[in-house]
Amino acid sequence: MTPRAAAAVYGLLAFIVVLSGLVSSARYEDEYVGVIRRQLQAATALKAEGLQRWRQERVSDITALIQNPVFQAEANGLAAGRTDSRAALRAWLGNYLRYQAYDRVELRDGAGRLLIACARPGAEPWDDAAALAAAATVEPALQDLHKHASGSVFMASSAAVAGGKRRCAVLLRMPADAFIYPYLHEWPAASRTAETLLVRREGDKVRFISGLRFGVGPAFQTRALAAAPDMPAARAALGHSGPIDGVDYRGHPVLAHTLQIPGSPWALVARVDKDEAYAPIRARRMGMAALIGALLLAGGAVLAWIRRLQAVALYRERLMGAEALRASEAKLRIRNAELQRIAYTISHDLKSPLVTVLTFVGFVRDDIANGNEERVRQDLDFISQGATRMSALLDALLHFTRVGALAPGAEPVSYAALIAEVVGALAGRIHDSGVDIRVAPADFTLYGDRVRLGEIWQNLIENSIKYMGERPDPTVWIEVEGSGPEARFSVRDNGIGVEPKLQQKVFDLFQKLDPATEGTGVGLAVVKRLVESYGGSAAFASQGAGLGAEVAFTLPLAWTTERAVDTPPDDQGAKRTS
Repeated sequence: MTPRAAAAVYGLLAFIVVLSGLVSSARYEDEYVGVIRRQLQAATALKAEGLQRWRQERVSDITALIQNPVFQAEANGLAAGRTDSRAALRAWLGNYLRYQAYDRVELRDGAGRLLIACARPGAEPWDDAAALAAAATVEPALQDLHKHASGSVFMASSAAVAGGKRRCAVLLRMPADAFIYPYLHEWPAASRTAETLLVRREGDKVRFISGLRFGVGPAFQTRALAAAPDMPAARAALGHSGPIDGVDYRGHPVLAHTLQIPGSPWALVARVDKDEAYAPIRARRMGMAALIGALLLAGGAVLAWIRRLQAVALYRERLMGAEALRASEAKLRIRNAELQRIAYTISHDLKSPLVTVLTFVGFVRDDIANGNEERVRQDLDFISQGATRMSALLDALLHFTRVGALAPGAEPVSYAALIAEVVGALAGRIHDSGVDIRVAPADFTLYGDRVRLGEIWQNLIENSIKYMGERPDPTVWIEVEGSGPEARFSVRDNGIGVEPKLQQKVFDLFQKLDPATEGTGVGLAVVKRLVESYGGSAAFASQGAGLGAEVAFTLPLAWTTERAVDTPPDDQGAKRTS
């Protein structure tokens, strides 16, 4: 691939990735904002229904009282001057304090003079103007929420008692703190800025009936309508119902929904700060940007790696003679085959978890639209599993591509000490599995990278333990036959074995006999690559299922201190840690 072709491929890849990310982010933003707006709409509808029911209950309370013939007789008797009715009426009216949230109940004559009063301890006296206005009503009616001289907010219901020669009226008063304020301040989910406001219009002003969550000014305050045309509360006071994007009483941008409450001068506003509402969107954008950046870096790394392989092949081709050229061509074919296998792995094995993620992203959108929170959580679990699987496969693939780089020199490594070190590192797993590790006595010196040499036996022992199955005497034999470049090393077990038709694939990337086992299936592929980096070969043998397995290999280059570089090391140096 020429530099121009590589740049073109990378540019196309970058364009597709960025465009896909932008489209996905835009769709997510539209869907998420839609969810927030539906939540606000549901909140206003629920609150409005509760407030209507509460108002109807207040009217029902006083209607039931004045329509009771016994109460009518007692009340009219007191209004006519009979004092024997006072005790019975006081007990009767006192029940409204005992069993309901009223704080003051009064009976007044037609001129507004107090005949009898029952009040909770500490209850504020009735404002004369409010009492006279309530006493003047005939039919059961609600006196709208008003602010007392003490600063408390009350709502009263009143009605005239029929049937008497002298007119009298009943007044029931309830503080806003008894129901309305706590009810409005409730929010169905934890939120830093969400709020429900109850407002009404008073001339050219809007009255905030409910207390403000963010105390800005006195309670029960008013704002001029003309001074805040973009404020959702002002729009609601002017009769608007529906979604609004505006600026609240603090001057903060908000998403809001307004609703008029039928049969009342009230309007509801449910609002939340845009900063809070858009926080998940911003997080999604950052995550998408990170993902796009990672994909672009990965794409660039793959192209750079391909270019590097091509440069190495070209360099060797120019320096070597005819015979060396043929050997180089053979090695290049091997590398190209390996590259094709890796490319197939990327397009096949990595595509599976990606398809899972993309599929359940679609399900998440559908389930969010349908309001199915349980399915959303299940979908997110599957997405997390797919992403975790892809991350493990990518890590394993990266590790596979890094093994096999040998430094020009080599350190002496005792074979016996190396095997003891590997077995010691796996002691916990060996103990848990109950496997008996039998090491044939032998000691000599190998030359190479101690970590990489140990990784060969470590992967083979771990693989034997993993596929041991249920054996009464699980055993792994570690042996060596001969010495020098022709020495044959082997790791043998009495595990579940492998059927003949599957044995040719055991050294391929991501091949696992049992998909349910842990790991990614690169252990034997790493072993083969490491063995080949020491000029050797690896072979797998098994008599069949249930008859155990053996991996035998040679390490010709591990018997000399002179070493040719197989693949140039990266910036981290020739020696790696597994």
